[in-house]
This record gives sequence, structure tokens and C-alpha cells, in this order.
Amino acid sequence: MPVQVAMRQSPCFGEVSSGDGVVVLTREQGALIVVIDVLGHGDSAALLAREMEMFIKECPVLSLTGLMEMVHQHFKGTLGAAITMLSIDFAKNLFQVVGVGNVLLRKHDCGKWVSFHAQSGIVCEMIPTLISHEGTFETHDLFIMTSDGIRENIPLEEELSLLYWSPSQIAGYMMDHFSKHYDDATVVVARCHNG
Repeated sequence: MPVQVAMRQSPCFGEVSSGDGVVVLTREQGALIVVIDVLGHGDSAALLAREMEMFIKECPVLSLTGLMEMVHQHFKGTLGAAITMLSIDFAKNLFQVVGVGNVLLRKHDCGKWVSFHAQSGIVCEMIPTLISHEGTFETHDLFIMTSDGIRENIPLEEELSLLYWSPSQIAGYMMDHFSKHYDDATVVVARCHNG
């Protein structure tokens, strides 16, 4: 497939299971990557994260805003979550992202890092009118998605060699250097390349 994806997760200190969730679905012409950060941590948050992962995997192909609305309605009244969804279209070299809460997407674009902050709200409780962001990508571009268990203010532009690392190495570096031990932490790294 024309995308390499790697992830690292770590539960909150003292917990066994993570309340963060990840879905990666790849198809011939595209990929869907979702990072879920259920409010709180521990067994209840972990259970809801696993249920959301399964629900998203079983959903029909929808627009990102449509999929987010479906998750919101289906799990309304639960703990709630921050969720960011990234869709990558290999045929058109286009990406689209929509997010609610504090899951952050960073993209390396033309020599600099660009951050796509999610909209305010809580999925399953209250979400705004959803706005998706679209853009283009080039071969070898990087996407990094992080839950709020990873620091936001990271000087990635100072680590130039990071652009040459594998997605697995980048995910490990982010987790080892920028994770918060008092929260569930998730890093997902995707690199596009010629199929």
C-alpha cells in the first residue's frame, strides 16, 4: 500500500489498559486513520475506546463528518471522547481531516510542520457544526496524530533527521521524549510513498 503507518500507545501511570483508541483502515485508493481519546482513563475508558474502534471499523464508507456524526449519535450519553479522523486519497494526492476535542494532527509540508487543531467539543456529549480541512500531499510527506497524552508544543522543526526516520522510529521518539505519564498517550505516524 502507498502508506506506511506505525503507532505507539502507553496507558496512564498505574493503569493496565489505555483509554485511547486507534483505527487504521487501508484500501486500494485510500486510507482512514482515527485516533480516539476517551475522557478519563482506566477500565471504563478502555472499554469504550475498544467499542468505538469496532463501531468505526464496521461503519459503511462515509464522509468524515458523516462518520463523526454517527459515532457521536451512537455513543451519546457515554463518557465522551476527543476524536480526530484523517482520510488520505492516494489517487488524487488529497487528504482531509476533521476533529473534535484535543487530538492533534501535524503534517510536514514544504519544509515546515503544520498543525491541524480539532474543534472544541466532546464527541458523545456536544459537538459543533463540523468543519473538515483539506489539502494535498506529496510522496514521503509525514502525518503525525497524537492524543493529549503527548505534549503539544514540540519543536519538530529542530529535529531535521526525523524526516528520514521510519514511521516506527518517529512514533517511538515521540512517545519516549514527549509523553505525559499521568495520561494515556498515543502516537500514530503515517508516511505516504509511491505505491
